Amino acid sequence: MVLLVLLAGAIGAWWALDRPLPAGWGEENGLPELRLPEFMRAAEPERIYCAESPDTGRCSCITSTGERPDLGDEECRRRAREAATGQ
Repeated sequence: MVLLVLLAGAIGAWWALDRPLPAGWGEENGLPELRLPEFMRAAEPERIYCAESPDTGRCSCITSTGERPDLGDEECRRRAREAATGQ
């Protein structure tokens, strides 16, 4: 609680002196963006997205990394139906 009061006082004094905000604090959301180093970030699982065209009946898939997986037509349709029903 005391820390929050001190922080609010420091910010108020900073604004009262009409000083510019530190770099990165003037963004739209008003908060600096903190980024973890690459080795500390959790690896995102590779996901496969499939969809079947209602016009042509052609089914195609793409991974979250942008690659085209080599899936059979039946597997592609199964995944597309699964995605459409939300299961």
